[in-house]
Amino acid sequence: MARTNGGLIGTSLIPLVSGGGDTVTTITSTSTHCVQSGTRYVNAIIVGAGGAGGPGTTGSVGGGGGGGGGFKTLTFHPVSSPFPVTIGGGGSNANGANTVGLGVTSTGGGRGGGADSAAGASGGSGGGGGFPAGAAGATSGGCQGNAGGVGGNSSPNNAGGGGGGAGGAGAAGTLPCGPARGAGGAAVTNNISGSCVTYAGGGGNGVAGGNAGSRDSSASGGSYPGGVAPNAADNRGGGGGGSGRCNAGGNGGSGVIIVKELNFAPGVWNLKTHYLQRRAGAWTV
Repeated sequence: MARTNGGLIGTSLIPLVSGGGDTVTTITSTSTHCVQSGTRYVNAIIVGAGGAGGPGTTGSVGGGGGGGGGFKTLTFHPVSSPFPVTIGGGGSNANGANTVGLGVTSTGGGRGGGADSAAGASGGSGGGGGFPAGAAGATSGGCQGNAGGVGGNSSPNNAGGGGGGAGGAGAAGTLPCGPARGAGGAAVTNNISGSCVTYAGGGGNGVAGGNAGSRDSSASGGSYPGGVAPNAADNRGGGGGGSGRCNAGGNGGSGVIIVKELNFAPGVWNLKTHYLQRRAGAWTV
């Protein structure tokens, strides 16, 4: 008879026990974190802080969007208690700060390039380049983010590039007019908290703000000439929006760590769990 659970493994192979009760904790400030005494393995996400959007200049010249913070996931990760965590602060006219915990670092996002051709900074995801034709900031690597978009090079729109996001690169300011031009890179969605939440989206560019800003609520859109670019959401690692004139770009969002203490006990296990435990080195004979 076919099994709907993908097959069963009996008690001849027994995984190491972790008695965390599937408890989920969201860590939003630098601290020393303790898990329960029976917890030996966790799942976690580690999100760097977002970079600030780039400043604009007189003459309606736009800055690039800030890059989202680096985004990393841990699965069946061994843990000992207590352990230190550092939560990165969002960039203010600067790159976002790194978030560090469980032996893993997620790099802060790169600041968007200022107007007058400034390049976006490298980071977890790179900042967008400023107008005209500012170079896109690169991702710092480690499969945690994406590059920003290059700044535009055509008037009268004078658009910067969008910041990179954990789920995709920022759009170039040179794309045709429309909601995609200079948009921030896509975020990633994760449900470790119990709900589907987006993290580490890229900030929208200056001048082409509003409907051409960020693709995701974790980050912020850019501003039109004379407007003030909004800041990104706290504890979601999004990039700040680029400015459309003399104002500074929006601040990046702070980082976060979310830990789920896993709950395993000896017994009968389906093949998927067996495979994941084997891959993590957490299965004994």
